[in-house]
Amino acid sequence: MADALSDVVRALDPKIEPIEEIFTWLTAISKFRGFRNLAGHAAAKRYPNEDVYVFANKNTNDAKKAGQPLSKHGLMLSVVGRSEFFDMVQAAVDGQKWLSERLTKWSAAYSKQPATAVTS
Repeated sequence: MADALSDVVRALDPKIEPIEEIFTWLTAISKFRGFRNLAGHAAAKRYPNEDVYVFANKNTNDAKKAGQPLSKHGLMLSVVGRSEFFDMVQAAVDGQKWLSERLTKWSAAYSKQPATAVTS
């Protein structure tokens, strides 16, 4: 998604749009994609007596996307520090909020009005 939006942003007028800011946000959104996939597709549990979360996933496709190919009956494990986890969640929330607001503005500014139907 960020790659597709980057292509669109390159065509925007830098006198009207904050191009550099947009690319900064799109880079951040892309950076946290792996984390979003981990949080969305893996089982998570806080490790007892430690400030970490352990994520487990047996899905081969998800593991490949994370760069951890599984053996036939393998398991992908990821350990994330509690504070890092909350920082990543907040960054993902901030990025999604920014994107939602930006897409609303772009929709209003750049969408063409649908043609009116002519009826007889």
